[in-house]
Amino acid sequence: MKIFWTALALVLVSAAPAWAHDCWLQPDRFKMGLDALLMIRLLVGHKLKVDKELPLEKKMTPRFSILTRDKEVNLLPVLDDESLPALKIHPQFSGTGMVVMDRGFTEIFLENDKFSSYIAGEYHSHLLDQVEANPREKQKEEYARCMKTLVHVGDASFTHELVSLETGQRLEILLLSRPLSTEPVRIKVLFDHEPLPNKTVTAFIKNQDAMVSLTAVTGENGEAVFDNPKSGMWLIRLVHLFACEDERDMDWTSYWSSFCFERV
Repeated sequence: MKIFWTALALVLVSAAPAWAHDCWLQPDRFKMGLDALLMIRLLVGHKLKVDKELPLEKKMTPRFSILTRDKEVNLLPVLDDESLPALKIHPQFSGTGMVVMDRGFTEIFLENDKFSSYIAGEYHSHLLDQVEANPREKQKEEYARCMKTLVHVGDASFTHELVSLETGQRLEILLLSRPLSTEPVRIKVLFDHEPLPNKTVTAFIKNQDAMVSLTAVTGENGEAVFDNPKSGMWLIRLVHLFACEDERDMDWTSYWSSFCFERV
């Protein structure tokens, strides 16, 4: 039976189920002047094709902050609930800023075949046997989001240390290479502050020419490399899904991580 599921995974891995969409933070401008308005949108879509823009939902957002060279500022107290775009402020800093948002759990219920299609498409085909061994009318999953984006204000020098800084997200992408260079893009993936090995990570790159999709697999140290130094907007993303660890009425837990930045 494992041969059957492996073959099914090969068929389904290229599929893009409507329910398996990314959510990411995207600035209107990645670089701006000191007097400019910083606007960051919370977008939902697939392969950088936007399906909708979400407002800020405070009850769903335990964390929304900006990290700069010397501090972290909590944005939630100064923003209105349901604001659209999610962030619209005059930045009170110069230099590099990393915007971090965590969204709490949402529940989804999928029939077995749709759930199998979804997890195969997200490079979790090793779990297909487990789905088959525990058939249910519907598979119940809870998922949460861990998102980052980079902006730069004014002419101050870029703070490279900021992009590789661990911020405490449960599933976190660290950028080890300099975003403004032409070197390969090196990342590190952490889960619960520990390196997460053997995970397939996808990068979507968009510029005036086209959209390019790349994949890389993390090593034992949680690191992966994208050799294409292409300029443009990068969205690096991955999903980490596992059987629910407690006794709540859920079968699966997943975390979706994204990091949006620009290479020039």
